[in-house]
Amino acid sequence: MSFRDTPVGFMPHYARKGRNVPLRCLLDGVRTGTWSAQIGKMRAAGKGSPDFDRIKKALPSFMLSATTTNGKHGRADVGNHTGLLQIDVDGVGAGEVEALRDRLGKDRHIVAAWVSPSGTGVKAIMLIPDGVERHGASFAAAAAYLMTAYGVESDKACKDLCRLCYVSSDARLVLNEGAVPLPVPELAVIAMAPTPAKGKKGAAKLADFDPCSTSQAFGQAGGGEEEEREENSTATATATGTTLSERSAASKKPIHFGKAFSDFAELVKLYEKLVARNYRNPQRGNRNAMVMTGLVPFLSSAVAPLFVEAFAEEFYRQHGDVFSDYPLATYQAEVRSVAAGCEASFRRNLSDGVRFVYETLDDDEHRTAFRICHSLSLCERDASAPPQSFFLSTENLALRLGSFGRRAWRILQRLEWLKIIETVSAGTMRAKGQRGVATVFRWLPRTVSTPPTTTNPTPPP
Repeated sequence: MSFRDTPVGFMPHYARKGRNVPLRCLLDGVRTGTWSAQIGKMRAAGKGSPDFDRIKKALPSFMLSATTTNGKHGRADVGNHTGLLQIDVDGVGAGEVEALRDRLGKDRHIVAAWVSPSGTGVKAIMLIPDGVERHGASFAAAAAYLMTAYGVESDKACKDLCRLCYVSSDARLVLNEGAVPLPVPELAVIAMAPTPAKGKKGAAKLADFDPCSTSQAFGQAGGGEEEEREENSTATATATGTTLSERSAASKKPIHFGKAFSDFAELVKLYEKLVARNYRNPQRGNRNAMVMTGLVPFLSSAVAPLFVEAFAEEFYRQHGDVFSDYPLATYQAEVRSVAAGCEASFRRNLSDGVRFVYETLDDDEHRTAFRICHSLSLCERDASAPPQSFFLSTENLALRLGSFGRRAWRILQRLEWLKIIETVSAGTMRAKGQRGVATVFRWLPRTVSTPPTTTNPTPPP
């Protein structure tokens, strides 16, 4: 596995819950300028100014040396050690930052180096032996190595396994695909190991080893947006019941025929619109191609993953005579496999910067909404419509997601804030004697590849 694919902890804000993402999300984002606007304002404000500190605190960050088990980055939240060490060299002299970046980037133990958010330092990532118990010794060995080889000192706070690395912007970020881990003598590991407390029957208690003491306060902090999201879910669940995705997560069972349609009465209309109208009269000679290269890829970009399976099963049952020699269990397994392949293919076809945004969205609902908007933007419109524009109402998106109107509205607002879509013309609410008008949106990223062609184009919502 390439070091780029190493899972690391990602925090959209130091006080909000995050998730694990591949390291390339950070590297690609820094190199392609995902955060260039914020970084430009920081550097213009100058280190130490109120604006600098305010902007920096709002930046996303990565926990490079470990994964997170629950989205936080305190001492109790550490998952696996990544074999990576953050290097942070501050206070580099004027005109020397880029030269030091280039020198460190060519080191045989360093996988990447770039200019820090302040513009006055260099950040780098060094390969080290993995293992929480070895981290302290690895930092000590790395500090000694950097001082001997380059005469520079890495910030001592980097010995904290949970230290966060704020994002930056540097188009000339240096990558070293051939890097090898820094050797750390075993005696150094023993010397640096903490003295474990004794638990039951004299066993060492891992909880007593705290490699993240300086980050514990951040791990305890609450996230306003996270709490608001949970409160909204609780309120809507109390009024109308939990969402289909929540029920599925709780049960961990595959969808059974009819259940999705009984949970969402309007789903029948959506099935008729998306499937029944476009996929008619399957025959034994073309049924597999119709489903596996047409229907499933199309649904993967049109509805939530749970509905992909529900709609595919409904199609199977409505054409039972055509599928009579095709066991349902085999059919369902193939549908799930094709759907998973479609999602993976969609990710690969995204440009680096857009892929980072997609992979760091809050949850699967946001990513499904992303795919839906992108798919709709590829539909043919009349010549007077702006390029890559599409109609989508909050109500329709909520139905496609198996969620609630308020939740769908929040997701659209989030995608607008992230500059994924923009409103061309606002819609109107449905009223007595008056039909509602869907909002017209426009897809903004210009560097998303077109997904594989399916049998039918995506119909408008």
